[in-house]
Amino acid sequence: MRQKNAYKAFPIGCLVLAVFSYGNAWADSGMVSASATEERILKPGDVQLCKKDFLIYNKGNDLAEYMVIIGNATYEKKQLPAHGNKFFDLQKSISELRQEGQANVRANDMAIILNTGKDGKVGLNCPE
Repeated sequence: MRQKNAYKAFPIGCLVLAVFSYGNAWADSGMVSASATEERILKPGDVQLCKKDFLIYNKGNDLAEYMVIIGNATYEKKQLPAHGNKFFDLQKSISELRQEGQANVRANDMAIILNTGKDGKVGLNCPE
């Protein structure tokens, strides 16, 4: 009897899992989009994923704070001066992390860019 109930519950469990994993896990976290082809402005708390090289710049007149995460490792957490910018070569950044012994960083990881400031506007160019 137990075995029959287990076989009935398995498809239902799979269906529930499929429904919950289909949704966007970042929906309520300020996620902008999974990839960008044009300029994005990240407001405080916004997040953007980049698959390739990218440019971060400060759109405001005050300091802007950002964090770049690659894999499970924080790659950089810094500030940009007013109208400052910084280019990131993603493959070079991944290589640097791996040379530092970060075993949880893989060659095909994406970069996660966060605007960690309270007021700053972080601009981002992240081609597909």
